[in-house]
Amino acid sequence: MSAFPTPWSDPTGRPDVPPRHTPRAAALLLSGTSHECAEARRFTVRTLAAWESEHLADDARTVVGELTANAVRHARAHRPLDTAEAEIRLKLTLRPAHLLISVTDHGDDLPAYPPPAKDLDTAGRGLRVVEALSDHWGWTRYRPTGKTVWALLPLRPRS
Repeated sequence: MSAFPTPWSDPTGRPDVPPRHTPRAAALLLSGTSHECAEARRFTVRTLAAWESEHLADDARTVVGELTANAVRHARAHRPLDTAEAEIRLKLTLRPAHLLISVTDHGDDLPAYPPPAKDLDTAGRGLRVVEALSDHWGWTRYRPTGKTVWALLPLRPRS
């Protein structure tokens, strides 16, 4: 799948007919090392620029950073580096009202939503940040192992 799909064009060629929204999608496969979180954020910014959706970049980069860091930190904890199960997949899908960000890994543990962090804590805020920036977030579990953690960011600014 190309990280930069071709722009959609109206097949009818009629200006009086509003175009259908065709979802755009881009994916990035990560091996699960911590330096790849930065690559996931860069990929997100480049993809949104190609889709002329730069206004989403700050929030999307933050959510992608949190979700990929969680996948690297928690899902990879018990996986050998040389297995396919160590892979993490980031997918961005531009829909009519939302940007869907999803991160899939082969980890067994579901996301934990910890109690509010104390002021001096250096970890434990990631999913709270994702919740604050998104309209909805959640996860889908796979059997025998794996999960996708996802978030829907609104295309329009919140009022």
